[in-house]
Amino acid sequence: MMGPVNTEVVRRPRVARETRLLFTVALLAAVALWALARLRFPDSVPVGQMVPPILAPFVVRQGFSALESQLAEVSTRTAPSLEAVATGGPDRAAAAGRTRHIAALRLRDDVAVVLPDPAEGLALDGAAAVIVHDAVTGLAVLRLTPGPAAPIAQAWPRRDPMLSRYVMQTMASAAGTSLAPVVVGALTPTEAPLWSGALWVPNTDSQLAPGAFLFTPEGEWIGLVVRHHDGLAIAPAELVSRLAERRLSRAGQSAVSLGIEVQAVTPALADVLGHATGVAVTWVAPDGPARATLRVADVLHAADGRPLPTIEHWHRHLADLGTNPTVLTVWRGGQSTEVPVTPVAVPVFTASPASPPPAPPTARRVFGVTARRVVGVGAAITTVQPRSVAETADLRVGDVITHFGTISAPTPAQVRMLAAAAPLGHSLLVAVTRDGAYHLTVITP
Repeated sequence: MMGPVNTEVVRRPRVARETRLLFTVALLAAVALWALARLRFPDSVPVGQMVPPILAPFVVRQGFSALESQLAEVSTRTAPSLEAVATGGPDRAAAAGRTRHIAALRLRDDVAVVLPDPAEGLALDGAAAVIVHDAVTGLAVLRLTPGPAAPIAQAWPRRDPMLSRYVMQTMASAAGTSLAPVVVGALTPTEAPLWSGALWVPNTDSQLAPGAFLFTPEGEWIGLVVRHHDGLAIAPAELVSRLAERRLSRAGQSAVSLGIEVQAVTPALADVLGHATGVAVTWVAPDGPARATLRVADVLHAADGRPLPTIEHWHRHLADLGTNPTVLTVWRGGQSTEVPVTPVAVPVFTASPASPPPAPPTARRVFGVTARRVVGVGAAITTVQPRSVAETADLRVGDVITHFGTISAPTPAQVRMLAAAAPLGHSLLVAVTRDGAYHLTVITP
């Protein structure tokens, strides 16, 4: 007889569940790290195996000596296109004991652009002169001594904002210009009517300096650091060049004006004027070119067929204005009409009314203010009662009411009667002159 057969199967030891879980987590972490590395460093060159690319973007590829060598190479390449220009003027520089310099970038052998601090201006010697100046951006186009026969800096070809990386920023001194590496974060495009295009706004604080030019590590011109609202932005090279060429095309032309002052349409003004976008006329020069076609409280919502959604669009339109008539689209009395206005060379009229005559011996109390008559101009406010309707409307001592309701150049008596006759809660439009500027406001008696 045969003995019993052993049917027991020899089983291999199984991998513990915890071990499998550990390997799975490690694999997922490696894949996630690789994906993050590709997103964070898109310019890194992948290699044949998977493991090296995971860690390669985090490896410091060059030391300080290599960075210094690259910086010197880029500085040598961009030096012919840069020029150090003094700012502040000789008097201010002498008072401060030193002269500050800023870089100017050559667009051609003898033409350069520079963005000085508005509070400093430029202190140019005989070798440099301002050809034309853009009033709304502050950009100045200079005539310089022709530079060496070398290529002018080429604009960075990309038109979309770059991802996080370091760039080269210009620095200037009496000895000349130099470059310094600066790290910038991701950039967000934002429309800037004053520059007629989109600026790039960094999403993080950086060491960018207003007026500095930025270059790639390969020496391509990225753009110009400019002030934008309460922060800084980068005006792309293409935008700066286009604005400079546009201003150069009108070099030598006299400054022109339409003889009006405007302000943005606020929600309160929109309720009264009946139009939510555009700029509201606050003053029309009595001897200016628009005296027969425009009125205080008109809303200008387009110019030469282009909309004027903000006050910045209006300032850009004025800066680009030539001597040819401009067609303004005007909202008045619930209707929109087009009126041509021919600019005139400055100065032809004064931008501020004549000085008020001496106050008459009597004054009248008007909806919380004491006012005196200014013949042919309006009513000058001498006192404002606290917590009055006038104070709520931000009327101040020294303001001259030039338009009240439907009356231009009102007397204190007319202002008082109109304010008293206005229905409860009915808003009245008020135009005032303050420190040489013109404002519109709304009061509700």
